[in-house]
Amino acid sequence: MKMQTSITGNPVHGVGYRIFLLQKALGYGILRFDAHNEVINGNQQVIVHAEGEPDTIEAFSAFIRSKSHPEAIISDISFQEYTGYVISIIDFMHMIQVEQFSKVFRQ
Repeated sequence: MKMQTSITGNPVHGVGYRIFLLQKALGYGILRFDAHNEVINGNQQVIVHAEGEPDTIEAFSAFIRSKSHPEAIISDISFQEYTGYVISIIDFMHMIQVEQFSKVFRQ
């Protein structure tokens, strides 16, 4: 089962939301996961894709509905079906590491 979640708020960028979700996805045993930041109509969004067993995705979705990053202010959460490719959670972790390292080197 695949899902897409759009988490809208201000702020949801720059607070570690994607890493917060990554840690929870790992805890749920999700093997395919991706999260990226977007700005849509001036609103910050974290777009999440996850793929796994239906029970696992439903539990992760329930977590997203009930908990948020402590520094984020959420105005909306929406869920959609997703049919696209979802990268492995290991590949996503590598991408996040490279992104975080590049922030350090830019300073």
